[in-house]
Amino acid sequence: MATLAQIDGLTRDFSDKRKALSSRVRALEDAIAALRLQHMPAIRTAADDVAEAQALLHAAIDESKGLFSRPKTMTLHGTKIGLQKAKGKVKFSNANNVIKLIKKHLSEKQELLIKTTEKLLKSGIEKLTVGELKQIGCEVAETGDEIVIKPTDSDIDKLVDALLKEGAKTLQEVA
Repeated sequence: MATLAQIDGLTRDFSDKRKALSSRVRALEDAIAALRLQHMPAIRTAADDVAEAQALLHAAIDESKGLFSRPKTMTLHGTKIGLQKAKGKVKFSNANNVIKLIKKHLSEKQELLIKTTEKLLKSGIEKLTVGELKQIGCEVAETGDEIVIKPTDSDIDKLVDALLKEGAKTLQEVA
């Protein structure tokens, strides 16, 4: 059995290593942010150039629709261009009214057209008493003590936690 002094030392070691990991993650995020700042002006310029070229191509195709009667499309320079039949959009203003009309006029297809879901709300179920849980066929498990190792600093981001979980998973696989 470990002494409190040994646990104190192990906790200090854990905390120091977690701070080092956090520092490295922050350095990575800072480097990514710096690269983003460095490259974004050129990316924005290139995106603007592409949008302008697309607009010019769109206008040229629109003016020359006669070139796209048969075939309606062609591939040039790795890009499919031409005309195609528009798919159209289904619009409705009142979903409840559409559901009622489907049930009235297309009842045999309502399973294909109307989504019905029933889902337990775990957050609500967790608030029930043990007696209420038993009434609905639930049981409470794993209610004993469990080991807690939770850093109190809140500035550690999710990536650090994900890396720690990945490391624990790797340790379990090795064992």
